Amino acid sequence: MVKLALQRSVLWGIAIVAVIGGGVLSVDYTLNGFGACTNAVLNTIASPDGSKVVVIFRKECNATVPYSVQASLAPANLSSPAEKVPPFFVIGGTPVVSAEWRGNRSVGIAVIPAGGKVFRRQESVGEIKIEYK
Repeated sequence: MVKLALQRSVLWGIAIVAVIGGGVLSVDYTLNGFGACTNAVLNTIASPDGSKVVVIFRKECNATVPYSVQASLAPANLSSPAEKVPPFFVIGGTPVVSAEWRGNRSVGIAVIPAGGKVFRRQESVGEIKIEYK
């Protein structure tokens, strides 16, 4: 009888530890995943001299943050530029954004379909002029 009571106590202890541990892991996963975003690179376009790139990427966050498409200008030798260089252009949703170099000091940006909520639209990045269609 004592042995049975001891076994039940041990089993209940294991169950309680498992439930608490699972709850802690669940809360940790939820809090760390909340607001976490990833960048899906859609296109990388090199400048004519190969020294710079325009990176077009989609910012994908959890269900509470809508998608956006963004463009950054970075040195060509920089790894993961979408993660490291702030965007010069940000538009909400998932439109097609294209870029073309017009020489080494000018970039053209087009959005299809036109419209959408633009959150950032810089006219230049350093010495590079940005033209929007």
